[in-house]
Amino acid sequence: MKYRYIILYGNIFSKRDWERLGCIFFQQQNFEILPLDCFTISRPHLEGNFETKNIKRIKQAIIIKEKKQLTKILDSVSKNDLVLMLLPLTKHTAWIYHYIKNINIDYTLQTSACLPPLLNLKDILSQKHRFNKILIDLKNRLFPDPSQTLSFL
Repeated sequence: MKYRYIILYGNIFSKRDWERLGCIFFQQQNFEILPLDCFTISRPHLEGNFETKNIKRIKQAIIIKEKKQLTKILDSVSKNDLVLMLLPLTKHTAWIYHYIKNINIDYTLQTSACLPPLLNLKDILSQKHRFNKILIDLKNRLFPDPSQTLSFL
């Protein structure tokens, strides 16, 4: 029986991704590995080569450039296949989730919290400061007498 490990990935599929997503392990278990690099289709508004010296696309990656190319692969998915979704749900990828639902593909989803980019750190800190100020102002309106201060502030 043929088993496949299919990874729908929204970024450039690099050697690091190959290793961290267990492709070596599944290969050793005789799975066929299909790393679907959906960078282009999930970000149609971006053009150019986004590879860097540290992030290079691996040769095993299947670069998905068109909807038809991806639907052909998805139509071939069987119950023996393990499908890992690593695509964010955006206006450019919503159709993929809808398509998978319609053809009844079982998949696993991995999401992770993003760390804020350092460029926006000042904005994030100022938002936290504004939120704290709103809480303090609210406390002062509700409890003008300092002896009635809320314990969490």
